Amino acid sequence: MDTSPARIGERLHEAREAARLDLATLAIAAQIERDRLEAAERGCSLTGLELARAAEVLGLSDVDLAADGPLPGTAVGVLLRGEAERGALAPHLGRLKSIARDLTELHAMLGVENPAILDPFRSRAASQPTPWSQGEALAAELRQFLDLGAAPIRSMRELLLQLSIKILWTEALDESIHGLTLYDSGSGATIVANRRGALAKWWSLRMTLAHELCHQIFDRAPKQPLGRVSRANSSDPVEQRANAFAIYFLAPPAGVERFLRDKGQRRQNVDPYAVHQLMEHFALGKEATTQHLRNLGWIDDAAHRALLEQRYVVESTTDSEFPWSYPPLDRWLEIGVPLERLELIEPALAAYRSDQITLGRLRELLDLDPFVPIAEFAA
Repeated sequence: MDTSPARIGERLHEAREAARLDLATLAIAAQIERDRLEAAERGCSLTGLELARAAEVLGLSDVDLAADGPLPGTAVGVLLRGEAERGALAPHLGRLKSIARDLTELHAMLGVENPAILDPFRSRAASQPTPWSQGEALAAELRQFLDLGAAPIRSMRELLLQLSIKILWTEALDESIHGLTLYDSGSGATIVANRRGALAKWWSLRMTLAHELCHQIFDRAPKQPLGRVSRANSSDPVEQRANAFAIYFLAPPAGVERFLRDKGQRRQNVDPYAVHQLMEHFALGKEATTQHLRNLGWIDDAAHRALLEQRYVVESTTDSEFPWSYPPLDRWLEIGVPLERLELIEPALAAYRSDQITLGRLRELLDLDPFVPIAEFAA
């Protein structure tokens, strides 16, 4: 292992070029002066903290930069290479990837099994002629594979965790970004759901989680890193396919038909109250539900517009997705645990209580101020 400044600088330059980041963007994201970073790529030394920050922005660790052999492919690198607005994302991706890696390491420490439930799953959806029909077919195939029938999915979060897909929550991304999909050998499959602004509505989060699940199972090549950004109103066929998958997975046509027939509804004559009941049954928002009904031929364009104008007291009464609604996680947020580290709380506490990490490491994992008294919470 060559740990000389020249070798590390060479690999830092290689990683930055592979991610298509310019010096200025990396310098801002890593909080390093640009001239200092440029000098480091030519062989001058950075402090250990600076090197760790630069590596993190690129989805790597300082150990990766010092190791022999090719640099590992990372989800962050793939995402940045394919992203036009990489400058806005660069300050956040490495941090999120690092949290996912912490979660992976905690699971390994605790001996948490990550069953490869999806490994045997094979889809024929790619043979469908359009992205939308591919998403619809994939949703039906996956429901059948998981033996879900046409029943509602009460919690997408719980389903993803059962499928060994990690979830992170953030409010740091622009509101135009609904979510991120990340996969590489260092941190496994991870979905980042953005809760900024209107996206914090939990029925919107359900759609985001289902959308990103499509990317994880359809758009990922075996053993290859994957990184995607999901934006609102994207015309990208890959995003259109994931949109279709999300709504058909959450509300399968057979389930919609059975529910509406049981309520005495007929095609082209659907009562707004029945639509509200359907929203609650499948835990969907108004826009997604009415658009789905139009696509399924239950309502026409005029009824669709009228239903969008319909005002309901509340779209649903129970948050089945966001974990801070489950005590005792809420009290940890109150003492300062960042939202992005919420999913670390329970495994980090388990590791601390089993003497596998120190109280100091617990603070570090949860990014807590050293003066916050956490011993009583962690006991």
